Amino acid sequence: MGMGDEAFFTGADSAGPSRRNRRSLVAKITGLAFLVLILGLGGVFFLRSPVLLVTDNSFGRIYGGMRGMMVRVEAALKLFRPVKQVWIAGGSGPDMVVFAVEGISEKPFCVLFPYRYQEGARRYAERHPGTPAAVLTGRARVSGGDDIPYIMTNTRVDLYRAGRSAAVFAGGEGEVLLFQDESLGASEREAFELGLQDGGFERSPRYLRGNTESAIPGNTSVVVIIGPADHYLRQNYDIPVILFSWIDPELTRRSIKVFFDDSPLALAAEAAAAASTVPGEMTEIPSRVELMGQRISEKKILLALKKVVKADNVMRDLFGGNTTQLP
Repeated sequence: MGMGDEAFFTGADSAGPSRRNRRSLVAKITGLAFLVLILGLGGVFFLRSPVLLVTDNSFGRIYGGMRGMMVRVEAALKLFRPVKQVWIAGGSGPDMVVFAVEGISEKPFCVLFPYRYQEGARRYAERHPGTPAAVLTGRARVSGGDDIPYIMTNTRVDLYRAGRSAAVFAGGEGEVLLFQDESLGASEREAFELGLQDGGFERSPRYLRGNTESAIPGNTSVVVIIGPADHYLRQNYDIPVILFSWIDPELTRRSIKVFFDDSPLALAAEAAAAASTVPGEMTEIPSRVELMGQRISEKKILLALKKVVKADNVMRDLFGGNTTQLP
């Protein structure tokens, strides 16, 4: 080997580590910048004013602690601001509710109140006129004309999606049952039937009052429950169920495949966006849908259900309801 060749190989060996060092340095700088960005965003997140949600102890027992934490984190990520629950004893009076809220944050982004604590919402709005306070009414329709905004569950959108979901389970065969309560009117039933039809199920569903014990037809493909139907749930029917409820799914039987959850916590992100609407106006928000993937063995059914759940914008175009932008 000549001296020139030796010099060539020596130069290559010395350049290799240099390039590797540069790449390593670039990787370290990129990682450090990413870490700084994450820490910076985290700092901004916790500096932003929180959304407060009044919650009583009975809700925690029904909803489930771990589930509640996960739903709250989901809402906080949507809003990119903290979401904090204000825990109060069940039946607390307006002054105690306001005192509890004030003890969590002096200047929250907004405060959300369940319907049963609307007097507390009014009292808070009087004392803190600069902070939006809204009442979530669930499926109960109020007359409005108040000094605070009301947020109602968009039941027509929910029932359309429930109809589409029921059609997925039925696959065009058998019978679809819906246990209903007094809150369902003709427009809600029409939405459910339209969802069934758009999902390819052509026959009319069978409506049952939730408090009546009726024989379940042997060809029933799916059951939808939006009213009290304890007598049905106590039976050992192995029929897919779509349930409108706040209850922790871990406490329910495996036949319940889909949950429609319109609890104040489930709707917190969208409700926070609507809290600054004109006082006395009614905003409608669809429920949060929870698919029990581990209870649905057929992937084809699960994928079809996921498409139905993501159709909120189309549903709102069909049935109206105020759309909200997350702040």
